[in-house]
Amino acid sequence: MRTKRSVFAQFFISYFLLFLVPVIVVGIFTYVYLTRAAEQEAEASASQWLTHYAESVDEQLALLQEDMIQTVESASIGTYLRLAREGDLARNPDRVPLLQELMRQLYQTYDDKPAIGHAYLLFASTGKVLDANGYYEAEAYFRTHNRIEDASGEFGDPMSSDTAKQALFTGRRLQYILPATEIGVYDAFLGTLQSRERRVMVITGFPLHARDPDGYLVVNLREDKLREGMLPVEQASRHIVVLGEDGQIITQGGALGEAAAALLRNNVNRELTDLLGQPGEIELDGRLYRLQSIASGYNGWTYASLLDLEALHYPMTVITRVFGGLLLLFLIAGLLIAYGFSRRMYRPIRTIRQRLDHLPGSPVGEGDNDYDVITERSQALITNNRSMHQQIDGMRPMIQEHFLSRVLLGEYKDDLAISIYAREIGLRLPERTRHEVLAVELRYHGDAAASLSETAKAFQIIELKHAILRMLAGAGWVCQVEPRRLAVIAEPCSSDADGSEQSGGRSVWGTRLLQAAEAFQPYFKATIAESGAAVRPALLSRAYDEASKLLEKRRLGRLHERIAPSDGDSDHGSRESCLTQSEVNRVALSVQGRDASATAALVAQLLDEALLRGLSAPEAQSWGLDCINTLIRSCGGAQRADFALERCRLWYDRLQQCGDQSELASLLKEVCQALVRSPQDDAARPGMFDEVLTHIHANYDKDLTLEHYAAQYGMSMGHFSRSFKEAVGEKYIDYLTRYRLRKAKDMLLSTDMRIDDISAAVGYVGRNSFINLFKKFEGLTPGKYRSLHQGGKPGTAGQAERSAWRNGGETYDGA
Repeated sequence: MRTKRSVFAQFFISYFLLFLVPVIVVGIFTYVYLTRAAEQEAEASASQWLTHYAESVDEQLALLQEDMIQTVESASIGTYLRLAREGDLARNPDRVPLLQELMRQLYQTYDDKPAIGHAYLLFASTGKVLDANGYYEAEAYFRTHNRIEDASGEFGDPMSSDTAKQALFTGRRLQYILPATEIGVYDAFLGTLQSRERRVMVITGFPLHARDPDGYLVVNLREDKLREGMLPVEQASRHIVVLGEDGQIITQGGALGEAAAALLRNNVNRELTDLLGQPGEIELDGRLYRLQSIASGYNGWTYASLLDLEALHYPMTVITRVFGGLLLLFLIAGLLIAYGFSRRMYRPIRTIRQRLDHLPGSPVGEGDNDYDVITERSQALITNNRSMHQQIDGMRPMIQEHFLSRVLLGEYKDDLAISIYAREIGLRLPERTRHEVLAVELRYHGDAAASLSETAKAFQIIELKHAILRMLAGAGWVCQVEPRRLAVIAEPCSSDADGSEQSGGRSVWGTRLLQAAEAFQPYFKATIAESGAAVRPALLSRAYDEASKLLEKRRLGRLHERIAPSDGDSDHGSRESCLTQSEVNRVALSVQGRDASATAALVAQLLDEALLRGLSAPEAQSWGLDCINTLIRSCGGAQRADFALERCRLWYDRLQQCGDQSELASLLKEVCQALVRSPQDDAARPGMFDEVLTHIHANYDKDLTLEHYAAQYGMSMGHFSRSFKEAVGEKYIDYLTRYRLRKAKDMLLSTDMRIDDISAAVGYVGRNSFINLFKKFEGLTPGKYRSLHQGGKPGTAGQAERSAWRNGGETYDGA
């Protein structure tokens, strides 16, 4: 009875704890983990939203900065400043179109974006302001169209243009952002207020990085759009504040009321700024808030989040009250349920022990635990189970095939090791029995390789292996050594099924392998190479190597092929697997005739002559590779703008897949048609681009932009660029750069001009950009180029350096 009491007691305690422990865990989880988890979740959520908002704002500001830099660096602003410095801008005939272009740029870049309220240009040198709607005097513009209502004492009287301009638009950095300010728009005649809105001003001076800029680009961001996305709708207990570099509040939004927000604005330079960068708490209007902050990755801003702790702890208080009642309920229920389950669980355990007592094992005493008895009897059942043995038997053929592959590849060269490993995997490999090794290489025909999937090819190889195994009938093995190569190990057989002897030193197995592969003739060519017999397992790798070498003698064609050691040809070393010098000259002359059909016919004739010399398939592929390289060299393919290395790589890959003469001839014909171009092909360029090239040659020293030509011919820049490349053979910018560098090389060799003067003469503003481009395209600096070609003396090599400049079908030599 002690066993019964012991097991029953274990069940009772286990079930009682099963119900009681979860209650205790839930309590600890509620009081400790859930509270912390809720706070951490709230903080993590606040941090996540804060980070998301900060990244969103930083991204908008970064994009805005790019747009602003692009605007201030535009040619139109540079033209305006140049005209303003040269004279009376008001009388200049180019003034109106220039101002209209600037207004169009401002409208397209800024005024159609919802986050931007307004954008304008302030020209300090002329005292003018330009926005998308007009051109104004600065004083009148700031009094009516862009009146600063709330400057917080920094800008003084907003009606005083001198004070405002000195504070807002003097000596700023690359981009300066001011806190949200009330901007009012007034009627120019009546002076009545038309609209008022809080906006954040973003200012960039131009020229960039100038100590005293000539003008400023000002973009007013709408504060309500800047505050969008601060908090989700359900986060009513959070507040987000954006602080500037000097600690001022740029903008804020969230759960704080007006009184608390005003208090926060007053305390921002004291308590709040002291806590930035570390977790802390701050009290506002009698409520305690948890503070989180992160620094902007874009500028000196700080994003702060305030979390209402009272609202956060309210769910925890409710859960705590509910827990007390649940604890008492689970305690009583656990006692009752544990007793009932314990009685029911003990009965089957006792029955199982009694039924297992008849199994062999050590004697069991009356006081032994029932669990120990059941465990011992279960181990006996597992020991007698044979399912694992059956699984191993099912995997044995794959393991044996893998082992034989490693032996053939030479990883095991010791007879004792091979014998031991073979016995371990159940492989019967006699040590003193002669075995023949045959290598079967499978090469798919071009049409079959394109139509069959890799899965279909794998199934075909499996079918061939099964056919070979049926043919061997237990007298050998077959294994897949490579993805497209099989190896057959068989006992020697000197007679076929009819009992007739094989002659000529050929193996009967080679004949039978040809018969097994006959069903797959439409899909691939099987090349069967026979080797001598291996007298012991360690020599199987040598026999396989001999068979692999014989595979190099395979011929082009779609029919199955069989190669025996007695088939070696004595003149193998005298055959040429590449073009002779006379054949290379004939191909080069044919390419110069620029007739693709004639060149293809010549290559086909040379291929026929080469194959008549008895070239093997690898030698024919080597001959084809030499022919393709000869065609590329003869037509100057590597220097042609329409030559693609990717296409050349595809040709080489296809060459390796050619299995018969027709496929090789078709590939070489395709190469000829792709490389050899007729004069009519070069003359097919539209006349429009002849005009463009003529204009480039006459005005290469000017600012020739792609946008200019696209607008001149009524085309988009993308369409013009693609059309130019199709007609000329290279991109517009590459053509212009190469032509300018050609002119620069002429000046370097024929004049003693300085590098700066040559750079300006060919259309480059800066010396460094010219030197970098020259080095990129020529491989050396302009100074080294001049020294290398003329030894430092101007004009000595001017006539020798006459570079040919391709212009479609024409050639420009010299000027």
